[in-house]
Amino acid sequence: TNPFTYNYSINSSVLQTNSTYKYLRVHFSKDLSWSIHINSIISTASKSLGYLQCTLKFASPHLKLLAYTALIRPKLEYAAAIWDPYQNYLIENLEAIQNRAVRFVYSDYSSFTSVTQLKKRAALPLLNHRRRIARLSLFHRYYHTLSPNPYITLRSHFSSRTGNTQQVSYPRPNTDRFANSFFIKTARDWNDLPENIVQLRDLDKFKEALIELDQSVS
Repeated sequence: TNPFTYNYSINSSVLQTNSTYKYLRVHFSKDLSWSIHINSIISTASKSLGYLQCTLKFASPHLKLLAYTALIRPKLEYAAAIWDPYQNYLIENLEAIQNRAVRFVYSDYSSFTSVTQLKKRAALPLLNHRRRIARLSLFHRYYHTLSPNPYITLRSHFSSRTGNTQQVSYPRPNTDRFANSFFIKTARDWNDLPENIVQLRDLDKFKEALIELDQSVS
């Protein structure tokens, strides 16, 4: 079925409808897709990286890495807790910028060199791992400091064998986009965290524990 459509007007002038709207540097789409926003930041980051490749061509690896983490990666992660994609092609396109950056850092463009090993050498975790930590950190704030929150309620029944005692309930999603929206997606991740991590009320310690957990399983 088609959704209801309405014409809104101000002073008898009908307002135009837009398929996308940019607010606080984030592109919102009426179909609830983040692909336009993600493609936009990929394009911006790619151009900025190209500029660094020209201006810092003969710089040390340390300076190149610092430039990437200070100037490029933040462009790829602004508000990422909200738009973290679930589609593999978007995840790979975002990571491709970091892959290109780390090859620039070490001036190693050989197809025989593993980009995974270069990222380990530079201590650069996968961007989707960092986005997961960003999502869980925001969820932690909602859970521990921004209460009461109508979107977060404790489960009445939970399995301590498969999760923790702070598991939350969430509505059953009926679409992939809803299933991978911030609250649903992050609630699932939260429910799977070890007990000792969800009990940490200090946000910095919580983030450190997530990083250690991520390193232990990677």
